[in-house]
Amino acid sequence: MSQTFVVEASRVTWTNSGVEIVILDLEGSQYFALNESGCELWPLLVNGTSRDDMIAKLVDEYKISEDVAAQDVDALLDGLLERNIVKVADGSI
Repeated sequence: MSQTFVVEASRVTWTNSGVEIVILDLEGSQYFALNESGCELWPLLVNGTSRDDMIAKLVDEYKISEDVAAQDVDALLDGLLERNIVKVADGSI
């Protein structure tokens, strides 16, 4: 069974500047910006996605190894989970 991660929509608002995703944590009043690869993954997180799907997206988009993609995805998820910007969705796949 794989966990599904989703943006904690009631806690944040965001905008796509065309270069980066800028996220405002409404509870903590902090801004965060996602880099290019984070911008690729953010729409997946908005709709709910698994770690494996995120890794596959980076491998496909950037032609990198699964190991490198997994490290990037794990770093992103760790940071977003720590800040309560994403959560593990109920009824994970």
